[in-house]
Amino acid sequence: MNNYLLDKIRNLDSKTKVITFVGGGGKTTSIYQIADALKSESNILITTTTHMFHPHDKVDQVYFDDLPSKITHPLIGLFSSYDQSKDKVKGLSKDRVNKIKASKVFDIILNEGDGSKNRPLKSYGPGEPVIPTQSDMVVIVIGADVLGRPLSDQVVHRLEPFKRITGLNDGETITYDAILKLLTHHEGFLKDLPLTAQVYVLFNKTKTYPIDLVKISEKLFSLTSRYQAILSAEMSTFEIIDFVEGKDND
Repeated sequence: MNNYLLDKIRNLDSKTKVITFVGGGGKTTSIYQIADALKSESNILITTTTHMFHPHDKVDQVYFDDLPSKITHPLIGLFSSYDQSKDKVKGLSKDRVNKIKASKVFDIILNEGDGSKNRPLKSYGPGEPVIPTQSDMVVIVIGADVLGRPLSDQVVHRLEPFKRITGLNDGETITYDAILKLLTHHEGFLKDLPLTAQVYVLFNKTKTYPIDLVKISEKLFSLTSRYQAILSAEMSTFEIIDFVEGKDND
């Protein structure tokens, strides 16, 4: 299967590629779609540095705390513990993910680096995001369905820092400019990005909620060169609909 995001992952110059997903709803879906597309050619580890729902049949095998001496499945999950009452797993520390990368056991590590309570958009609270410093790629997921909606905690997780960064108040319309402020603020999505990581912005659900990709990309790339590209996608079916790369990545 070929698409823009898969091509970028394949071309990462690392024996073990660490891709961390942060932002709004769609992170877990993105992780499983990529894992399913690449498991025939790569050994893949799925984990989180925060919490996520138990993967169950999305992976071949789940381990807690320790990995076996020999990996016999192409797609496994590794976590520290499991809360059966919530069906949620607790993840690994950033240092543990870095050490697993250094061991070169896996070709790809797909990591979920924060939570969004299924909201299409979020801002960061204290201690967020939890991005391993050895991440080769960071993908910031934004649900396109947030645009044009009135601001509330039903559509934005961590409402107070979002209001502080964007200047919006409850009930005001979430605009492209508000998203741009979040993408260019040091306490927004620029927070704790590893210096050597490639960083992509992925607008999800754009088949149902189309966006003006050219408009937002032109504004973003005029404000910062930190992002490699902006993608318009439908991750439920793993379609990369369109993309615009920054000037340094043409």
